[in-house]
Amino acid sequence: MATQSPQPVHLIVFIHGFEGTANDFDNAEKILLLQAEILAKQGHDERLHVLKPRANSGFGGTYDGIEKGAIRIWREVMTVIHELSANLKAISLVGHSLGGLYARYLARLLHDCFIFEQYEPRLFVTLATPHLSIRRPQNSPINLAVHLVAKVVCKTTKELCLEDDPAHPTLFKMTDESFISVLRMFKRRIAYANVANDFQVHYATASISTTNPYTRTGIKTTRSQLYPDLIEWSLTSVHERKQHPQDLVDEFAKNDDRSRFLRAMFVRLNDLDWERYDAMFLTVFAHEQIINKRSFFAGKHVALHLCEHLLAKEASQQAVTEVSEMREPQIRSPASTSRLQLSQI
Repeated sequence: MATQSPQPVHLIVFIHGFEGTANDFDNAEKILLLQAEILAKQGHDERLHVLKPRANSGFGGTYDGIEKGAIRIWREVMTVIHELSANLKAISLVGHSLGGLYARYLARLLHDCFIFEQYEPRLFVTLATPHLSIRRPQNSPINLAVHLVAKVVCKTTKELCLEDDPAHPTLFKMTDESFISVLRMFKRRIAYANVANDFQVHYATASISTTNPYTRTGIKTTRSQLYPDLIEWSLTSVHERKQHPQDLVDEFAKNDDRSRFLRAMFVRLNDLDWERYDAMFLTVFAHEQIINKRSFFAGKHVALHLCEHLLAKEASQQAVTEVSEMREPQIRSPASTSRLQLSQI
């Protein structure tokens, strides 16, 4: 009797954000595993392995800069990769807020130790991530106060404000070709953004856009029937949003003293194809709801949409319907252009 060959493994890494914990993605993980179970019954042959790194959890764990935080995550990920190496097939990275920036740096670290020459870089996903910094127009007392406070809180917030290095800010360096070329290796890149009520990360920086189209052009924020937390227009126009008019690029951040960095970051990141999806929540907790962090808040349908894309094969309509009709899940407690010198880490 022939022995059954082991299932190929898809490693999915969920990375929390600033002052977050590994438990931030508990609800998303539960939805993912429920959906995978349904697909397995339909003959889906790929096994999922979920990793939620804990290296940066706890007070102060995200304070010492993007690079150091990413290196700690890299060590955890490498341990799991070695454990799964016999059957590992693909790797996907998912980051919330600051976690999306950690994921960008982590991708570079994995590439520099030849991981993506052995395993497929499949999906790269960010949710409410400040790709273009957390800088806001300094035209109101609130924006000015937030910016001044962020500059002195810790090394990480200084980096998020482009205030860490006057000549070569970290976020700017993370858009040079040595980083961008690694992101280009992923099969797909997806960016989720909150249309409103996200006071930590505004829409344009999360969606890598020049403006918020819902406020600038009056596009209606009609909700999707299948994914009520998402805007229907963002689902139907996802492949039509790759080009940005030059006049808007020229206007982008023109009054900011870091405008040359911001424009360069915008242009370089948009050299990649991104699928952009827009979420709409009506509370001040939108930044957490976009990952369904709290089971008693909205956000399940963003997690469902995300998990559908994370699965190696497209989920059938039956699987989507079955999971979306389930009760809200309950949480149980639980660089240079050359390769980085990882031997020095």
